Amino acid sequence: MNPGLNLVRFFLAFNVVLFHLWNAAAPGAGPVAVLGFFFTSGFLITQIVQEAYAGPARTWAFLVNRTLRIYPQYLAALGLGLFTIWLYPDVAYHINTYLRWPGTASEWRDQFDIFGLIDSSVRVLPATWTLGTELYFYLLIGLVTARWKWASVALCVCSLPIGLLSAMEVLPFAFYGSPIGNGFVFALGSVAYFYRSAVRIRLPVFLLACAAYLLHVYLVPG
Repeated sequence: MNPGLNLVRFFLAFNVVLFHLWNAAAPGAGPVAVLGFFFTSGFLITQIVQEAYAGPARTWAFLVNRTLRIYPQYLAALGLGLFTIWLYPDVAYHINTYLRWPGTASEWRDQFDIFGLIDSSVRVLPATWTLGTELYFYLLIGLVTARWKWASVALCVCSLPIGLLSAMEVLPFAFYGSPIGNGFVFALGSVAYFYRSAVRIRLPVFLLACAAYLLHVYLVPG
């Protein structure tokens, strides 16, 4: 739907991989890329709803579409992950301490419903903890706020101070990666869709922003 944005998402994914495999080369890449994913997700969810699922009658179709785009691939990867952990439990745990066989009903539930992965001590697919956060906003933005500009702006206005206070540890919510602490990032992405034609970024500003991003990713410790 948006080749340019898909290229940005590929670049963000590359930075996440680089952060985990060679942290010394990109010390600030991981967290920044995750927030970048949250922003682009907010934009894309809003774009999809506005351009393909605008009417209330299309709500069910939106849910089915998102489910089919996420869960079949996720379940296939989950099955492969479980099989690998079953075969090589010690090796898996050595690679990542989250890679363990689920031992309780709640640990099994977290693997399948995805929402609870951010707080789970067992993750068969460790990197998918961010997907749980995204799913909350697939529902909130996709089913509610993306249908109206005013609702998207209201979500942004409400979530920004919550994110700030979470980052300052004034509120008892985690900031990085949590639906409450990072909700404003999704909201900003959603608002950006509605104002995408109203704001024109000049080339010098764009290049300066790219330079600042690269400096932060590759030179600033995470």
